[in-house]
Amino acid sequence: MKFKVLEKHIMKYIIFLFAIIGLTYKTSMAQKRSFQIEDLNNWPAVSNAIISDNGEYAAYFIENQPTGKKTLVIQSNIGSWKRKIIDAKDLCFSKDSHLAIFINQSNNLCLMRLGFVDTSSISNVNDFKLFTIKEQEYILYQTKTPEKCMVIMNLKNFKKQLIENVTSYVQSFNNKSIVLYKEGVKNHMLFWFDLQTGIERQIWEGNALNKITIDTSGCQAAFIENQPAGNKIWYYKYGAAPVAPIVTDQIPELGDSLTIEPGYPFFFSKNEEYLFFPIKEKPLSIADNHVKVDIWNWQDAKLQSQQLTELNSKKYWAVVNLLNKKILRLNWEDEEIRFDDRLSEFVLVTHNNGDFTEAYWNESAKNHYFLVSLKSGKRKEIPIIPEKVSPDSHLILGTDSLGSDEFSFELTTGKVFNLTKQIPLYSEDFDFDRPQKIKPRGLSIAGWLPTENAVLIYDKFDIWKVDLLNKLAPVNITSGYGRANQVILRFTNNEDGQILKGDENVLIRAFNKISKDNGFYFLSLKGNRNPQLLTMGPYIYDLTYPFPASFSAGESPIKSSDKDIYLIAREDARNNKNYFTTKDFKHFKQLSYIYPERNYNWLSTRLISFPMLDNTISQGIIYTPENFDSTKKYPAIINYYEQLSDRLNQYLKPETMDGQFNIPWFVSQGYIVFTPDIHYTVGATGESAKNAIVGAANFLYKYSWIDSSKIGIQGHSFGGYETNYIVTHSNCFSAAVSLSGISDCISYYGSLDGINGFGKSHQFQMETSQNRIGFSLWERSDLFIKNSPIFSANEVTTPLLLMNNKMDGRVNFEQGVEFFTALRRLKKEVWMLQYDDEDHTLSKPENKVDLTLRITQFFDYYLKSKPCPSWIKKGIPAKKKGTYLGYNFEG
Repeated sequence: MKFKVLEKHIMKYIIFLFAIIGLTYKTSMAQKRSFQIEDLNNWPAVSNAIISDNGEYAAYFIENQPTGKKTLVIQSNIGSWKRKIIDAKDLCFSKDSHLAIFINQSNNLCLMRLGFVDTSSISNVNDFKLFTIKEQEYILYQTKTPEKCMVIMNLKNFKKQLIENVTSYVQSFNNKSIVLYKEGVKNHMLFWFDLQTGIERQIWEGNALNKITIDTSGCQAAFIENQPAGNKIWYYKYGAAPVAPIVTDQIPELGDSLTIEPGYPFFFSKNEEYLFFPIKEKPLSIADNHVKVDIWNWQDAKLQSQQLTELNSKKYWAVVNLLNKKILRLNWEDEEIRFDDRLSEFVLVTHNNGDFTEAYWNESAKNHYFLVSLKSGKRKEIPIIPEKVSPDSHLILGTDSLGSDEFSFELTTGKVFNLTKQIPLYSEDFDFDRPQKIKPRGLSIAGWLPTENAVLIYDKFDIWKVDLLNKLAPVNITSGYGRANQVILRFTNNEDGQILKGDENVLIRAFNKISKDNGFYFLSLKGNRNPQLLTMGPYIYDLTYPFPASFSAGESPIKSSDKDIYLIAREDARNNKNYFTTKDFKHFKQLSYIYPERNYNWLSTRLISFPMLDNTISQGIIYTPENFDSTKKYPAIINYYEQLSDRLNQYLKPETMDGQFNIPWFVSQGYIVFTPDIHYTVGATGESAKNAIVGAANFLYKYSWIDSSKIGIQGHSFGGYETNYIVTHSNCFSAAVSLSGISDCISYYGSLDGINGFGKSHQFQMETSQNRIGFSLWERSDLFIKNSPIFSANEVTTPLLLMNNKMDGRVNFEQGVEFFTALRRLKKEVWMLQYDDEDHTLSKPENKVDLTLRITQFFDYYLKSKPCPSWIKKGIPAKKKGTYLGYNFEG
């Protein structure tokens, strides 16, 4: 006994010494608690950061600080000045970097002087907007007062101009003009307000005003009047004739069956010569006693079920030439339209009679692409799949139907050139594992070099400069560095393809496919040299790879306008996302310090390679609790969805489960979680999953700290299907959870999207998409049987919890019912959850909490030998639905 007391005092002293030498973090592990359900969904996180033009100030929001609210933080990047405002919104910096402007929780417009303590405010403000005229910055705001004032204030001398009774307004992009909408006693009125002169003039009076639009230069406006007798589009040009109708529902060009769509946006073309407006079909009148029957015809290009879901969403587009007032309809039935500012005299139209997912067997479902002239309405078919328009508007770039190369289409001549045929073919680029005859190479358009008449193209790893005239050989401007080092290189802030200069150095982002490190390089566009490394590490800054939606893609760096100072976000598996500033991407100043995970038993990650059942090597991530003790035995849960190892450094937010497995929650509860990558063989989808998941379990057995008798599996959606397959083909797991998964490939193949779906057939899903059968049911019925869990239900030995919802639009409720009733008939241990009014994933907070608790109780019972809750042991009678949850434990 004395020895134990002495030992206790010695340990206290050692812990004290550890704290002194900086090891407080480790020794405090025992004091950190596991998550409670109330900790979830209120997790603090930073978001929406901005940086001032001079780079000296930054601002961001902290969500859920305090709980249920958010805090705006404005701070100096070079000093200690900082301000915090709870529940503020709509933040921006003035262009001269002297003011931070926002609306506080009392709806006051606040002008905070950066670096000082003083803040001025204006009460009862709806919203505001900053704009510049001739280098002078102004703020425009609307008040919530009965006078409904719109105020324009000079931010240099704070002089104001007030305009009363403004209900709403539309401002031109160049800040030259505003169209004001005012409501009178009987009528509505529109006024034209010149921002440069401050002169206001009335341009229209009437009623039933709908949408208003104004052109980029602030010289033209249009608006829709919505009257019982029909809709009108009125047109006004500053300094020209008075406002007048330019389009009505009685225009012959539209026909008797079409009407202007008043509830949808309309707009001017970028060259301001055309006005685009939406039209729709007038509803058909059907007599009450008319026979209402759907006629399904084998020759229909699209299933009746799909046609019915699209009836209320059909919209078309028309254009009016503002010079000659000629009106043209631009697209028709089964056509989608695309507007591109670089095509000043054309629009792109995609024609498809059927459903594109059936194009591999249904001729009428293949896409056809057209250029439609805005002057004449004439069409020219484009023999490629259009992606981008060149900056000089002479070329359209895109792929062919095979998706293996990038082509150019010359608008004037119609000539087509293969731009990328000289880019080498690499076998590792063809890792697309879906059953398609031609596998895409992963080439895509990255940007433009107009001065060199070149386009920049991504391959899987590197960036190529390709001559648009197809005369010069492609140049790998990253010198093959990406492929040689398995690093994916991409431009930052480049969603739409940026225009670059051939002699500049640009910031590029990088992701290492082997180590999963993320970071930045500088790249010289002159080429013939390796990118210059700036920083790479076990973080997520700004990802480049096409990750699944469950992956955090980070944030692109934000550069201050006047200086080379960047605002970046950084996170890793153990540390929440926070903001930093940097000048060189080597030295970083931290701005935010939001680390809620440090109060809990958090997680650590480990990237491992393991042999699958066929002895090929795969990767995966093992998640262990922060207080991990290798002398203990831990239960484990294997979670999967195709390939997840690239998210090694992702910070996983703790939250209640909508279907997706929440790893921090279960690790905090004392589980080891393993997420192995699955690699697929066409026609053997189920076996591919088993190959990886059972191989992963065998790998876990070798660890002394894994309780090999307490391993469970969990998957959602496609992962749910894989769970159903694995439990019918393996007995090595102690518990399994399958959410929204398929159980019968044959019945699913012959079914349609569920109630919340689009009426589509599932044949595509099974043959050529994620289920990867590779054949029709009549070509290889054996593969459908082999890959269907339902046919091996008698082999199940693993207790199984299912969730399948009646309103699931992707996986029909019947898939769960089939599997549940089969297992029940075979007297297997199985439960199924069905949440009312929920889809493929859950949306209601109370249901997410319930699902999280039930899955936790299920795994706790089977993997931790905890008491059995009532809902598992006895179930819940239908008459008690909504009144009794059954969480209580049975003795």
